[in-house]
Amino acid sequence: MKLKLPHKINLPRVNVYWFVIVMLLSLTAFNFSLYLYSKNLPKKVLGVETSNEEVIQNLSFWQSFLAKNPEYFPGLVELAKIQIKQGDKEAYDQTISKIRTLGPNSPMLKYLDL
Repeated sequence: MKLKLPHKINLPRVNVYWFVIVMLLSLTAFNFSLYLYSKNLPKKVLGVETSNEEVIQNLSFWQSFLAKNPEYFPGLVELAKIQIKQGDKEAYDQTISKIRTLGPNSPMLKYLDL
């Protein structure tokens, strides 16, 4: 007595399915390893790294510019960003208070308030 299978199995089609499954798993493993490797690399924004000298030059520029134009809002925002990068909390707080008086409803306050 012969056993009858309920349906025929097409072997070439099964091989293609296995091939596709193996390739997808391989690509997933490869991408995951690249993701893990890239976490350990130093981050560059648009390939630019800023030096401490540039930060000091920017700080002195904005301080001298704001001495002449004390109500220039974008300049105050840039000055606050530089001050917080340098860790000068007192100067940062003073700059933020000036920003609050000039633009109390500015969306930049949410970004700058730490």
